[in-house]
Amino acid sequence: MPAYNPDSEVNSLCMTIGSWISSIERVNSKVNFDRVTPKAISQLIQELTSLAGTVCSIQERLEERNKA
Repeated sequence: MPAYNPDSEVNSLCMTIGSWISSIERVNSKVNFDRVTPKAISQLIQELTSLAGTVCSIQERLEERNKA
């Protein structure tokens, strides 16, 4: 059985964030938002808002941890 690695979840997240950024940047630079349906725009706003809230939450926890 492999030894417990306390960094594994964080490392996994770090490896995927670059892909999210790339996808977001690609959409931002290539999509003509004037042609996207209101339904898709609304869904993207909702998902980005959720992502932003989650990012803020984990950043706050990390900052609290760094102060301790």
